[in-house]
Amino acid sequence: MNTLLSLLDFIVLVLLVIHVLRRVSAELPKGPGATILMICLALVVAFFATVSLTVYMGLVDAADSLMRVVLLAFVVGMAALVGVSWTSKPVA
Repeated sequence: MNTLLSLLDFIVLVLLVIHVLRRVSAELPKGPGATILMICLALVVAFFATVSLTVYMGLVDAADSLMRVVLLAFVVGMAALVGVSWTSKPVA
């Protein structure tokens, strides 16, 4: 169960990082400042994902079976939100 939770969280966080970078790059005007901003944003989002994954794995290791089910539900809910926002069209 620990491996499943860690793998699902890793996949969701990678999708979240890609989604954030795609959305921001689509809205930025092209130019030299946009590239620097995208690099900085990629570093910040990757750092957030790494810290989040580390904390989540620590929670999974210390949790009992009921808490693991709650954590699994949280990750599945987060995956559903990322999936919905990935496929939805931006509001005009």
